[in-house]
Amino acid sequence: MTAPGASLGGTVEMLDENCVRERLAQVLRRETGAEVVIGALKRFPVGYSWLTYGFQAGWQGRQQELILRLGPPNGLFAPYDAAPQFITLQALRGSGMPLPQVYWHGDGAADFGAPWFICEKVAGRAPVMWGENFSDATRAALGAQLVDALAALHRFDWRGTPIAALDAGVTTANAARRQVDACASRWWRRCWPG
Repeated sequence: MTAPGASLGGTVEMLDENCVRERLAQVLRRETGAEVVIGALKRFPVGYSWLTYGFQAGWQGRQQELILRLGPPNGLFAPYDAAPQFITLQALRGSGMPLPQVYWHGDGAADFGAPWFICEKVAGRAPVMWGENFSDATRAALGAQLVDALAALHRFDWRGTPIAALDAGVTTANAARRQVDACASRWWRRCWPG
């Protein structure tokens, strides 16, 4: 049985399903204040380096399809931090972007051994852009969806929202440069530690 966050040979190991289910029940009991029943877990192959599980949870007569995202300690973009993604998704709610509702998150290792957040499962499909042959109509539809989402994102005024606190001092004039510098710094530390 592999504990959450454990690895062998530098690769991310599949988390033990029973352990994840038990910890999900503990987290949801704490967050909802009710007894919780967790249904079967489904590991999704997409998630852009976050481990992604779908599950059904029931409490107080309510059933909900949810998603658990875990940032593995040895993932491509480790170390992960759930708070920025959670805060951003929360602030963007109602902006016209197609986003799930986010519910809970944590950055400590106590719950799952890794940063995590739980959000609603929305209908749809996450296309894997490599290895799939899309029809012309599908490519056109995906392109239109992307343009609509980007337009909604560019209309969103992040100033005055919790997003602004994620990177104090960022402006529209320096945001791109700061992101490039942060990415380069992260890769430098990862490739040449110490």
